[in-house]
Amino acid sequence: MAQYYNFDGWFVNIETDLGSPANAQRMIRFVELLTREMHQMNPESVVMWYDSLTTAGNVAYQNGLTSENKAFFDACDGIFTNYWWTANTPATSAAQSGSDRARDVFMGIDVFGRNTFGGGGFDTHVALAAVEAGGTSAAIFAPGWTYEKSSDPEDYVTRETRFWTGVDSSMQDCVATYVSERCVAGSLPFITNFDRGFGRSFSVMGEVVSHPKEWAHLGLQNHQPTYHNRWVAGAAAISASFTFDAPYDGGTSLVFEGDLE
Repeated sequence: MAQYYNFDGWFVNIETDLGSPANAQRMIRFVELLTREMHQMNPESVVMWYDSLTTAGNVAYQNGLTSENKAFFDACDGIFTNYWWTANTPATSAAQSGSDRARDVFMGIDVFGRNTFGGGGFDTHVALAAVEAGGTSAAIFAPGWTYEKSSDPEDYVTRETRFWTGVDSSMQDCVATYVSERCVAGSLPFITNFDRGFGRSFSVMGEVVSHPKEWAHLGLQNHQPTYHNRWVAGAAAISASFTFDAPYDGGTSLVFEGDLE
């Protein structure tokens, strides 16, 4: 299936009791086989296990890597933990993982804040600080919170920017504080229309082709500037922002304003 549909991994989430340790062992062997076959098909593929079942065959969230779920972790590429962990859990999970697999432990962070460490939302960075201190990795769940809690497109842009890159160029108290940027351009020519995948109308080559109406389709989103709060403009007083009012291609455009002299 992965080969036919051209996707590069599986997230295995079994949140139902299997009834016995023997069935848990069968599941572990299945995960081992799935991981091995995926790696043979695509060496860069990833099989991830969710922290739900234990080796007893019952659902018992460990909220970290423990002796109760490590066998599943050992059978695949990594574990996505449940969200109800404490400040010290990343460090104890790293110790449980072994000397070279601490980064394969992804501490779950629920952005909606449902019993998640740090409270989620705009305080997601609190959990990321604990993850960094513990030496593991992070799995950010439901970042669509920025959209679902927004009141209109402008509010969504403000919330999305604050969550990922902060409110100013210092990039403090946000995801970018702990996650390094990576270049998205793999080859030249590099082309983007800066469309954010939502808007109030839809344009093609400067011509509005849809009736003015709010829409969202993140599958149409194109490459974005890495930093929305850092615009390099030399000595000129130039500002940059997104606009819904005059999209050239899609629903938004990047607008530069200022004195070019």
